[in-house]
Amino acid sequence: MGMIILASVFRMLSKTVKSSSLETMYSLCCLLCMALTLYEIQKSIFVLVQSLLDLLSETMLMMVPVMEAVYLTGGNITGAAISGTGINLMITFVQTLYADVLSPCVSVCFLLSITAAVSDNRGVSFMASALRGIVTGALVLIMTLMTFVLSMQNGIAGAADTFAAKTIKFALGSYLPIVGGAVADSFSMVSGSVGVIKQLAGITGIVVVVIGMLTPVASLIINRMALGVSGAMAGVLGCDKEQTLLKETGSLCTLLLAVAVAAGVMYILALSLFCKTSLAYG
Repeated sequence: MGMIILASVFRMLSKTVKSSSLETMYSLCCLLCMALTLYEIQKSIFVLVQSLLDLLSETMLMMVPVMEAVYLTGGNITGAAISGTGINLMITFVQTLYADVLSPCVSVCFLLSITAAVSDNRGVSFMASALRGIVTGALVLIMTLMTFVLSMQNGIAGAADTFAAKTIKFALGSYLPIVGGAVADSFSMVSGSVGVIKQLAGITGIVVVVIGMLTPVASLIINRMALGVSGAMAGVLGCDKEQTLLKETGSLCTLLLAVAVAAGVMYILALSLFCKTSLAYG
């Protein structure tokens, strides 16, 4: 808001310049100075999103061995292999998301925002909006498909492991009536204990992910609101170019917020599947 007030003052001062070319150059310099200042402010937001994605990935990396150990102890051998592979694929996707997709897209969109503000070209604004929409849609679609595939694989693997475990228990009880029955009962007792551990581990992972997301997501929301309020003030004060720049930058913040929340939701759903998957020896 302070930048908007200064821009309004500079705009009024530029009206005192008699030459139209000098007035245009003066306004352009003021707008570029504001863009550089705005970029320095938003750069910390970009770093915040990167830190959040790294935190989520590190949390899930610590959860993978726990999930595999619980699955193996409960007799879900196929489930352990599928879950480990699926979660590692999610982690790899999120880790490369910012460096290979999000960061270049944000930089290009910010340059397009400056161009749109300077030139008053609606086509450039449309290009920036289309690029943000394509990236957001593609990333959310990929995350949704990964979660859906993991869910289907876990269901199929859980059914296969349960069938195999029941077959083993039936064979032990039939061919070794006394010893086999005791072994089958011990499997059920172990399964009950492992089920409690599974629930605690899954809920703990979900709580850690949610707590880790609270501060960064709140900062993104506050930053987005500040850009919206500043853009509205720019419109009131007649700073149309500054309003365009703030509006486009706010859309970038919305993109970052959507990606951060989508990554967190994807991990939470994966941990929820882990909690709901039944153990083979249950």
